[in-house]
Amino acid sequence: MFGTGAYASNALGVSTQAPICDIFLTNGQARTLRLGAYQIEIRRAPAWLMLLGRTRAGDAVRALEWIG
Repeated sequence: MFGTGAYASNALGVSTQAPICDIFLTNGQARTLRLGAYQIEIRRAPAWLMLLGRTRAGDAVRALEWIG
């Protein structure tokens, strides 16, 4: 699983906006997990968005896609 473009752009310093909830990308089934009061959302994403994995280049691709 990988973080969304909002998380990636914040980590790369492109954006100062910080995500308020944890959202991860996967190529599997989308779902929402609850652990007490904590909520994690898992969203399905296209394969090209996760092609470079958990690298800086992968973060850059996700950040650029999020920015538009």
